[in-house]
Amino acid sequence: MKTLNTYMDRAWNDLATDDDWWKATLVLGLMNCVPIIGQIIMFGYLFDWAKEAAWGMHTPLSRKLGDLGRCARYGFLALWVMLIWVAPVVIIGLLLGLVPVVGSILRFLVELFAVFVAALAAAGAFRSVIYERVLPGLQVKRVFMMFRRDPGGFGQAFCVILLVIPLLAAALFIVLLPTIPFINVIASVATTAVLGTDLVPLALLGVITIVVALIVWVAGALVSAFISALYMRSLGYWMEQFRPDTWRSPSAPMPFEVEMAAEKEARREAKAAAKAAKKKHAKPEAPAGDAENAEQQATTQAEVTERIEDATPDGDAAPDDDAGQERQ
Repeated sequence: MKTLNTYMDRAWNDLATDDDWWKATLVLGLMNCVPIIGQIIMFGYLFDWAKEAAWGMHTPLSRKLGDLGRCARYGFLALWVMLIWVAPVVIIGLLLGLVPVVGSILRFLVELFAVFVAALAAAGAFRSVIYERVLPGLQVKRVFMMFRRDPGGFGQAFCVILLVIPLLAAALFIVLLPTIPFINVIASVATTAVLGTDLVPLALLGVITIVVALIVWVAGALVSAFISALYMRSLGYWMEQFRPDTWRSPSAPMPFEVEMAAEKEARREAKAAAKAAKKKHAKPEAPAGDAENAEQQATTQAEVTERIEDATPDGDAAPDDDAGQERQ
């Protein structure tokens, strides 16, 4: 099994192969700024790039989105599958949050479980992208078997992504931290000016707020696009071990399932052969009670035979002698 470092290192090498990789990330980030449609296309493009990794193709991140129709189709499939996976868990968490006293604790636990479900949903979405159908991504048993095959490479990579996002958010907050006192001053001036019917400071505060919000929005979209590119590419390399180029129908067993079944059958046959060999070479022993009875019977039979021989040494003469004695 490949390790976490292998997946992430290969993903980073593919991302940074081109000297202008930041331009490709910028294109994805700007696409991510467009609500819904832009995000669907961005994720569709990243799934398509990750699909190349699953086929063993080491291609850099292109600055061109290529076939927008295919990107939109892949993105919609992935979004639809992940929504079906995660939505029930989110709804259950909201309902459990209404329980008195322990509601907040239950909701927190469900949210943690939702992270695990989201990890499985990503693998399910990848199956949908490969087959270009929704149903393969909803085969929970198949997805869970893939997850169990290499949980370290997938689960740890997902946890690393979850750790990187708060760190980048903290760095973004540090960058915007110097503007906070300035915004506070403008806000206090605007409040005083409103009482004096002067709306200029209030308008200035509104403009600054909008500008800061846009900066945060664009920066968040860029960071999200960068992390998503790394994660999706590493996910593609994780999928490579399952050899998706050999997959047939969604209901057909995957190569590793065939290998596992063959190994299980070989172990079963080896165990049966060992058991048969042990039974064949074992020497049967008669029970202790039967042996004693047989010995006693043999002794009794020998004593009877000996008495008969002593009593009748001359064959039939003994009966005649007895009859003569009776006549006398």
